[in-house]
Amino acid sequence: MKFIRVVGIFVAVVLAGALAWPATAVGQVKVFNYEVLGDPYRVSNPGPVSAITITGTRNGSFSGAVAVSSRQAIAGLKARMGALSMEGGASIPADKVQVRYAVSWGTVGGGPASLDMLPETPPAAVAIDGEKKIALTGVWVTVTVPKDAKAGVY
Repeated sequence: MKFIRVVGIFVAVVLAGALAWPATAVGQVKVFNYEVLGDPYRVSNPGPVSAITITGTRNGSFSGAVAVSSRQAIAGLKARMGALSMEGGASIPADKVQVRYAVSWGTVGGGPASLDMLPETPPAAVAIDGEKKIALTGVWVTVTVPKDAKAGVY
């Protein structure tokens, strides 16, 4: 089995017109990496944000994520991705890369506070969680690796 390793993905995370990537914090906003199967609320001491690293195989879909947190409500969040390329010219087209936003059920009227929903459109606003005292959302990048993708680092 040959693996595809996607490294160096830098997602442009824009908050109300201010670029918040790759900076760790802009004002009260922090952007940090977290595991997609983890809980960003439990990341007690996030390190500096780094590239999202995704490892996958042909003909499958694989994800990586960053969290965006603030002590104030988050508004104007938007992330963009393009095609992935590797040295030598091989690429994974932009239509195989999906950006989604991890939000809690509370954004649609109630339910668990964890970030369990992944809509494709950014939330209009992310309110401060009354219990946790922060606004938190995630930005997920999912790559669907084509069945004929060349193995390597993109």
